[in-house]
Amino acid sequence: MKNTLLIVFLIVVTACGDETSRDDGDGGPEPCATGIICPVGTTCAANQLACITGNCGNGHIDAGEVCDDGNIIDGDGCGATCQVSVGAVCGDGNEDASEACDDGNALTETSCAYGTATCLVCDAGCNEISIAGHVCGDGHLDAGHEVCDDGNTASETACPYGSAICAACNADCSGTIELSGNYCGDGAPDAEHEQCDDANTITEAACPYGSASCTICAADCIEVPATGNVCGDGVVDPENEACDDHNTNLCGSCGFSCLNFTLGVARGQIVTIPGVMLVDGETIIVGDGFESVTFELDSNASTTVGTVAVTFLTSNNAATIAAAIRNAVNNHPTLAIDATQSGALVNLTNQRPTALGNVAITETVDIFDFVVTGMSGGQGGDCSVGQGCSNGFDCASGVCALDGLCEAN
Repeated sequence: MKNTLLIVFLIVVTACGDETSRDDGDGGPEPCATGIICPVGTTCAANQLACITGNCGNGHIDAGEVCDDGNIIDGDGCGATCQVSVGAVCGDGNEDASEACDDGNALTETSCAYGTATCLVCDAGCNEISIAGHVCGDGHLDAGHEVCDDGNTASETACPYGSAICAACNADCSGTIELSGNYCGDGAPDAEHEQCDDANTITEAACPYGSASCTICAADCIEVPATGNVCGDGVVDPENEACDDHNTNLCGSCGFSCLNFTLGVARGQIVTIPGVMLVDGETIIVGDGFESVTFELDSNASTTVGTVAVTFLTSNNAATIAAAIRNAVNNHPTLAIDATQSGALVNLTNQRPTALGNVAITETVDIFDFVVTGMSGGQGGDCSVGQGCSNGFDCASGVCALDGLCEAN
């Protein structure tokens, strides 16, 4: 049992000599520094509005006392009998005046219960502190409560960009879900990550044939400018073209679609008759596209100025007349026509493949059996100055400049 406690609330002194008056040294009531007056037989507690019957509570450790904190209050470390108070031990589960908390142990917890992000706990010194705990979505796998934790509480609907397939964590961290996602080369443009997606991861070297310039999708799904081959660019595309003469006109050596060569030589024929049927002075005019030459049948060694003589005798047969015409043509210094002869037939071939060689042979022989045909069949080689060309055979002038354009001779 505690010592008898007499707590005296303020006794107002009303008359001289009253027994409750202050102690004047004759054994009467004692006034305390705290403002109360203790009855006879008691003394003032040092740190409490209380009167004490013994020494415990006077603030001095006297015989028989383990402690004396100037009061007779339990639970503050020194009990009402001036012995150590069991109630003041941290961790006993009793929250004493000197404790902010007491959770019944002397441990400092390191984590809140799962599912609580932050909490207040009682540490080993019975002080309240704030600590953190694990929750679904914090990115930390709590093996006792979670199957997975991807740092959020959302159920993703697709893999991160760049992953074709993946396993994602569901919203409550209780399991994974199999997903698919976009990646460069899947053929599905991803506006957030790609400028394009042409279903491959190859950077094409050129535009599709027929496009001089274009934008292609590179291996990293970024758009880049490119160039390509077209008919008429002067570069033969072996997969799509047979030829390319640097233009898409009907002139030159290649067709307008670049699918076929168009160069061809003009050809003609002369069917002769015996000399007895010819008349001196009759003429045959042959042209190569750049010049025309008048050949004059001559049986008297006299020809018109500017003509080329074809000497014959009236006794010559048709084959001899044909040979004379062949020789006259082949011996001409500038006429670009080759002549061959077979019996009474003279075959003429332009030396240059060009449509310009399609110059009709004319004659003044007044015999029906003397027949001329052509020149015809010449193709290409007639591009004018300023038109595209790949070589001189494309140009009417015969000159293809380094810039790929026909220029004057």
